[in-house]
Amino acid sequence: GSGSSYHNMGGFFGGVANAGDASAAFDAYLTAACAAPAAERRNRLLNWERAPFARACHPPGGEEHLLPLHVVAGAAYDDESGTKLWTEPDFFGRVTMSSWGFSM
Repeated sequence: GSGSSYHNMGGFFGGVANAGDASAAFDAYLTAACAAPAAERRNRLLNWERAPFARACHPPGGEEHLLPLHVVAGAAYDDESGTKLWTEPDFFGRVTMSSWGFSM
């Protein structure tokens, strides 16, 4: 299992402008990262803060919901690409939220 692609409480409840667009862009980045070959996946996940809207989706102190993705991707090492296990494009009526898994 992985963490969630979005964890900004203000975005859930309407306090963040463009939360829907930001969450969709960051979700797309993570989806591509998880499906990439292992070396590219590692690089993209290590540099997640450079992704579009990364800090809008996970403000400082909010990344604890994303970091489990790094753990499962690391545990998979070079074995498998990640697959999206769950996605909700209208979570709380505002944001895209997804989780990924890796088989070993």
